[in-house]
Amino acid sequence: MTSPPILPPQLVAALSGNYELLQEIGRGGMGIVYAGRDVRLDRLVAIKVLPELVSSDEVRERFLREARAAARLSHPSIEPIYSADDRNGVTFMVMAFVDGTTLSTRLRDGNFLAPADAVPILRDVALALNAAHARGVIHRDIKPENILVDRLSGRAMVTDFGIARLADAMHSGALTRTGQVLGTVGYMSPEQVTGQELDGRSDLYSLGVVAFETLSGKLPFDGPAPVVIVACNQACASTRECGATRAGGAVRRRRSLPAQGSRRPICIRRCARGGAGRRCGQDRRDHPDAARAGR
Repeated sequence: MTSPPILPPQLVAALSGNYELLQEIGRGGMGIVYAGRDVRLDRLVAIKVLPELVSSDEVRERFLREARAAARLSHPSIEPIYSADDRNGVTFMVMAFVDGTTLSTRLRDGNFLAPADAVPILRDVALALNAAHARGVIHRDIKPENILVDRLSGRAMVTDFGIARLADAMHSGALTRTGQVLGTVGYMSPEQVTGQELDGRSDLYSLGVVAFETLSGKLPFDGPAPVVIVACNQACASTRECGATRAGGAVRRRRSLPAQGSRRPICIRRCARGGAGRRCGQDRRDHPDAARAGR
């Protein structure tokens, strides 16, 4: 006979009267997810409990604001947020329960999907992001772990809107002070890695990385992703001519980069392949880590 799960008493008490905790179903850097039951509506829910280090009143209030903004999103491929609250020192978010698995589970150990299976998932995520961006909401952490695939319908759903903002608030200023990179770096756009202002294009960059991994079973960059991305991004930003742009099948060269240049991912791919000195107008010795990663 299986023993009942051991659940944190403080959490059980904080949710008492509204939600019944059933069991832990996942955990990550930004909290633990439990399966639960909405007592009043008698339906299954997913309850994400944020880490205890979320102790600042300012951070908690910012999280609740972001959660309210994300809760206004309504789309078949966005996991609905039912509520978010802070009770007795426990900060949590209640979401729809999705009976399925994450895309990261399906890609585990270098597995990949056939195009016929991958395209519907990627299309669902793209439509979800389009709906969110139209409401001014940026996800900031698109990755396979945040993409749920429903077991019966096969529909993909994006989860954790607003959580990445909380991470930014918790570590405010850490990027510029210590060089620490927040988030899942292998999927982050160059402007996010370097702490620039973001818009929806950053999410689309991350979705492109997810698409690459879904179809190939690996990330598009070899070596330590943070080092490669940061080094190549700096190389591109410091030179007046960076790689080639394809337009209508022709190859053209431009002499300056726009603030959020669409060619930056092309340059990074070339740098990651070992062409930092040749493609980005900079000696590879200036970026030894990028050179090593490119081998």
